[in-house]
Amino acid sequence: MLRRWLPADLSPFAAMNADPRVTEYLPTPLTRRQSDAFVARAEDHFDQHGFGLWAVEIPGVTPFAGFLGLSTPRFEAHFTPSVEIGWRLGAEHWGHGYATESALAVLPAISIIHCCRRGIPFGVMCCTGSMAANPVAKRVCSWAGDDPLMRRYHDEEWGVPAHDDRRLFELLTLEGAQAGLSWNTILRKRESYREAFAGFDPARVARFDARRRAKLSKDPGIVRNRLKIESTVSNARAFLEVQKEFGSFDHYVWQFVNGRPIVNRRKGVHGIPAHTAESDILSVDLRKRGFRFVGPTIMYAFMQAVGMANDHEVSCYRFKEIAGGR
Repeated sequence: MLRRWLPADLSPFAAMNADPRVTEYLPTPLTRRQSDAFVARAEDHFDQHGFGLWAVEIPGVTPFAGFLGLSTPRFEAHFTPSVEIGWRLGAEHWGHGYATESALAVLPAISIIHCCRRGIPFGVMCCTGSMAANPVAKRVCSWAGDDPLMRRYHDEEWGVPAHDDRRLFELLTLEGAQAGLSWNTILRKRESYREAFAGFDPARVARFDARRRAKLSKDPGIVRNRLKIESTVSNARAFLEVQKEFGSFDHYVWQFVNGRPIVNRRKGVHGIPAHTAESDILSVDLRKRGFRFVGPTIMYAFMQAVGMANDHEVSCYRFKEIAGGR
């Protein structure tokens, strides 16, 4: 019922605020500039307090039916501490219980002691109590979206420092397989990759012969690109050589960031570069060692994935957690 607020929601939000059926509940109709300012304040509140503005989403309704927000109260003198739940729905969605349903969806985030008033389909609920931790209230990187698989990868894996060689080989392979495709596509094929490539054991993959490689080219569970399949096998052999020389691939690859994650402070996905000086150097060295599908852009994606670079947006809850070693 509730999903995170997206930049694309701003235009329909402004249009809803211009609907006279909705604005008759307001002192004055909101202009586009006032709508922009409202959302900006709500996003700042979300960044500071971890709760704020959500879109109310109804199956089959594009892009959204309205919004629900939590804010610090205007009634602080009377109810302390307290949280105000406010909502606004498009007029065509009134009378169906959506406001009540959306309010109930967010109530688990609040320790309710007393509710002073309600208004449906447009109104506020002022609740004394305090905010409690709730996953719906966590701000995440804009690229994570609402797909459960992508969100789980973002929350649990992306940017977490990895030092296990088999995991490093897995992500090196998957990032190379992604070339020209979406990461979502690769995540959905991940289990098939694990099965096809012996659990990403480089010693076993290095022994794949021509017959085994030909069989993989017919496997619908993976990206059936001959060059990518061949490169995974040759990369496994190069991976073993690196292990012999440095003791582990982990020791080798982390030297390119002096053994510590690079902590960036990205404000949005548009501020993240396609590659960096570190990924350029790593790419050149890997190519000299016989690795393929390890261009600078692929290697920066690898560095982000294994935590060599913390590129979570500063407003994302995982930025501080990972920077703090969690």
